[in-house]
Amino acid sequence: MDDKESNSPIKIKLKPKTKTKTKPNIEQ
Repeated sequence: MDDKESNSPIKIKLKPKTKTKTKPNIEQ
């Protein structure tokens, strides 16, 4: 997942998503 470096702002959004990896639908 090297894209995290390119998606700096997105990385922050993915941070909380990692906790809810099982419920990605809720984030979206």
